[in-house]
Amino acid sequence: MALNDTTFDYLYDFYGHSAKGLAIFELTISLFTIISNIFFITLTLTTPSLRTNSTNWFLLGFSISDSLHSLAHFGDAYALWYGSLENRRLCAVVGMFIVSSVTGSFGFPAMIAVERYYKINTIPQSTGFSIGRALFANRAVIPLMVGWFFLSIVLNLPLLLNDAWGEDPSGFCGAKRFTSVPLLLSYELSVMLVFAVSMTITAIYYYRLVAWLKQHQASLLQSSNETVDYTSSVMRVVKIVTLVPLIVATPCVILSAGQMILPQLPMWINRLLISPFLLSSAANPWLTIGLVRQFRVRFLQLMSSVKNPFTKSIAELHNCSNTPVRRI
Repeated sequence: MALNDTTFDYLYDFYGHSAKGLAIFELTISLFTIISNIFFITLTLTTPSLRTNSTNWFLLGFSISDSLHSLAHFGDAYALWYGSLENRRLCAVVGMFIVSSVTGSFGFPAMIAVERYYKINTIPQSTGFSIGRALFANRAVIPLMVGWFFLSIVLNLPLLLNDAWGEDPSGFCGAKRFTSVPLLLSYELSVMLVFAVSMTITAIYYYRLVAWLKQHQASLLQSSNETVDYTSSVMRVVKIVTLVPLIVATPCVILSAGQMILPQLPMWINRLLISPFLLSSAANPWLTIGLVRQFRVRFLQLMSSVKNPFTKSIAELHNCSNTPVRRI
C-alpha cells in the first residue's frame, strides 16, 4: 500500500518495531488492571456494608470504567501486534473504544468529590433546593453514572461520523492525524475538555470539602467520627487518582491534542512518554482498598478466611506426619 499523502507518513513508524514492545507492555498491564478491577467490583458487590454507601457506587463505576478502558487497551495491543498498513481497520475500531472509555474514566474523580461534598455538607440551603443535592441523591446514583457513560459516547460521535479513528501520532490507536481544524476542535471539545473540566471540578470540590471539614471539625467529631474518617480517606484516594493521571496523562494529552502544531518526535519516544498513563488504572482499585477503611477491613477479612483453611490444612498434614505408623 503506497501512501502518497505525506500527512500519513508516520504510519510507517506506527507499525514499526516499537509497536511490538508497546503491545507487550499494554497486554501485561491491561490483564493486571482487568483482574484487579474485577476483584474490586466483586468485593464491593458481594459485601452488603459496602453496597449501602452511595459513594462506593461511584468508586464501583470508576472501577468499571477503568476495566472497559483496559479492555480497549487489550484490543490496542492486538491491533499493534497484528495490524499493518494493509490492515488498518482494526486500529480504527479499537481507537473508538479507547477514546470513549477514557472520556468516561476522566469524569469519575469529579463525581466522587462532588457527591462526598453534598453528602457530608449538612448545612440547610437557603433556597430550599439544590441541583447538586438532587443530582447526587442516593436514588440518582445509578442513573447518573449510566447517563455519564452514554454522554461519553455521544461526545465522540462527530469523530465517529467523520472516520477520525485510527492511528494516533502519539503511538496508540485513538484519533488518527487530523487533516482539518474543525475535526481537531471537535476532539479538543470532547475528551480533552472533559479531562480539563473534570480535573478543575475535582480540585474545586476537594478544597471546598477540606475547608468545610476544618470549619465544622469540632461539631463533626462530637457527632460522627466514622463519617469524617471515611470522607478523609475517600478524598485522599480522589487526590491521588487525580494527581497521578494529571502527571502521567499530560504527555499523552499534549502529543495527541497538539498533533497538528507540534513537531513530530520519533515514534519510540512518543510511546515511552505515553506508557506510564496505563499504570494509573492498574493502581486505582488497590489505592481504594489500601486507603479506605471499609474496603481494607473487608479485604483483610477475605484474606483471613482464605488463610485460615490453608493453615488448618497444613496443621492437619503436619499432625498426620507425626502420627506413629502402627506395624503389623
